Amino acid sequence: MLNTFCIPVRNRPKNLKAFINFWANNFETKDDECILSSGDYIKSQHNFIFADTSDEPADNKLFKPLPFSEYYWWKDIKTWNKSKLMNFASMQCDSNFITFLDVDCVPEVGFIHNLTDKLIKNKDNINYKVSHNYRFLDNNVSMRLTQEAEKQTPKYDELFKSALKNVKEKFFRIQSPLYDGKKVGTAQFTMQLKTFFDLGGMDQRFTNYACEDYEMAFRYYTLFGEPVINDKETYHLFHEPTPDSKDENEVAKKWKLFEELKRNNFPILHQSNFGIID
Repeated sequence: MLNTFCIPVRNRPKNLKAFINFWANNFETKDDECILSSGDYIKSQHNFIFADTSDEPADNKLFKPLPFSEYYWWKDIKTWNKSKLMNFASMQCDSNFITFLDVDCVPEVGFIHNLTDKLIKNKDNINYKVSHNYRFLDNNVSMRLTQEAEKQTPKYDELFKSALKNVKEKFFRIQSPLYDGKKVGTAQFTMQLKTFFDLGGMDQRFTNYACEDYEMAFRYYTLFGEPVINDKETYHLFHEPTPDSKDENEVAKKWKLFEELKRNNFPILHQSNFGIID
């Protein structure tokens, strides 16, 4: 297997169906700009792992559009820790690359084909990393996307041409943060699975949200330099901020830890950090 998409899920959001359907549609999309054009061949190169901490397990019917997916439900996780869940999900992978995606992001048309082409060309490059930029959508556009995903025969191409018209100019784009003036990447990224393990995985001291993605990006950068920035993006569906992301004291603690790690040049984590579930 070339690549595994890992998606941590918390309190299963309503737009999860939209996420699944849009990614399934992306596998069928033909992109003339990409060397690869066979949908079946693309499918054989990827699978999805959903790591869910919702109160109840999901109905397997939800994942039918992505038959090449695995679903894990961990009901015993006591405290939401995205880093911890990402680590545990990665341990289920058997692929050259691992890609982390947010469950509230849907792909631009041609994303899969573009990424597959890049990864095949760099299959043996242990230092290769792709960072995936994404753009925040407003509530109206997000609603149109999720409503279309509910249809039995959605017209995605038409929707992207209308609802997302000029989206690259109109909606806020998450830029790759800089370190010493160099791009280090975003929360959504692809890297060699072995490299992810060698780095010690995500730092589980960053609980809830905030800083865990920057820390991994900076830690990778200090060893391997700038990642490749994918020229195909994903779109972040609208949702209200989570309560823990608005807790100023908790966020301040994480930034303090981040600054301490920065002073130490973002050291590789010990393997005891990796894959522990409460």
